[in-house]
Amino acid sequence: MNYLRSLVSGCLLLSSAGAVSSAPVAQWELGLVLTRKPDLESGTKLYATCSACHGMKGEGASDGTVPVIAGQSYTVLAKQIVDFRAGVRSDPRMEHSVDRPHLSFSQPIADVALYVSQLTPPPPKPTPVGVNVGQGAMAYARVCARCHGQLAEGKEDTLAPRLAGQHYAYILSQLDAGVRGSRRTMVQSHSGFQKSLSRSELEGIAGYLTGRGP
Repeated sequence: MNYLRSLVSGCLLLSSAGAVSSAPVAQWELGLVLTRKPDLESGTKLYATCSACHGMKGEGASDGTVPVIAGQSYTVLAKQIVDFRAGVRSDPRMEHSVDRPHLSFSQPIADVALYVSQLTPPPPKPTPVGVNVGQGAMAYARVCARCHGQLAEGKEDTLAPRLAGQHYAYILSQLDAGVRGSRRTMVQSHSGFQKSLSRSELEGIAGYLTGRGP
């Protein structure tokens, strides 16, 4: 957790020095969220609004338009919310949700992130016909496991999201976004995708991950 402690300390230092405007907004706000003591009861109530898109159990949508968020780590969930709030990530539905009063400051963000992190991830999903899962498993081990974990469980201390059990279409859309550079948080860390992975490998990675269990 040293990374998170450093992040919180750095953000608070910038805030106290009056230098908030010179720090990335999302990083600063995440630092504030991570200083809060999350309230599970409050998070349960707040999630009622989120469930309209993400599902009552955080299961998302099978067509890939909405990701599985159940069981994602607390810090990763908090980071994604503040990224949408700061405009680092873009999605009209999320931008509307995070601008509403129920997620307008650090405490409710912490509360709902805790609630979602404690939801049970859904079971593995079938892989689309024709996807080479074996190729995907090898490609994942080669280029993804170092950050996202050998079992795609994610790494909370480095804010690497859990990928196991995610919807195939959503994973593939985010891999494509990383290649295109349209998901800005992936541009630097995933810049080698276009050169190192073929289309069949990208599809294989998505298929391999969606078939992994909780």
